[in-house]
Parts: sequence; C-alpha cells; structure tokens
Amino acid sequence: MVYGVLGLVGEAGEVAETYKKHVRGDGELSVDKIKNELGDVMWYIAYICETLGISMQDVAEGNIKKLRARHGEIYSGIGNRTGAGEKKKRV
Repeated sequence: MVYGVLGLVGEAGEVAETYKKHVRGDGELSVDKIKNELGDVMWYIAYICETLGISMQDVAEGNIKKLRARHGEIYSGIGNRTGAGEKKKRV
C-alpha cells in the first residue's frame, strides 16, 4: 500500500511539474507528456484499488455520487459541472 500511495503522489507531482513548466513560460504544454504521466497516475490508482479489494468503477461511481450530493444535478459526471461557463479545453 505504501508503494502505491507514494507512487501516486510522485506521478501526480510529475503532472503538476509538466504543467508548471508551461505556466512559467518554458514552452507549449506537452499533451503527450501529460498523457503519459496520467497513465502512470492511473496505474497507481489501479494498484491501490487492487490492494484494497475495490474496483476503479466503484471509486468513480462513488465520486460522482459525492459530487452530485455536493453540487446537485448540475454535476455532469464527466469532470465538470454543466452550465458552469467553463471552456472545455482550458490550459
């Protein structure tokens, strides 16, 4: 479990670091780099789920229920709230 949690934090940090470099002006955002790091994040999430004997689907469904309880039915379940006025691709 420790391996999975520390790996998850490390890989999430890699996502943040990649974006930070873009924000700081070191060039265009590397979508491929972000995609690769998100894949690593997902691997560690799957590892933790397997270690705890829970499915990723149960985690995702539970998260959607939690967010709908918090934000009401305006929460679309796909990572944003509908009608919130945000652009879909915001970097």
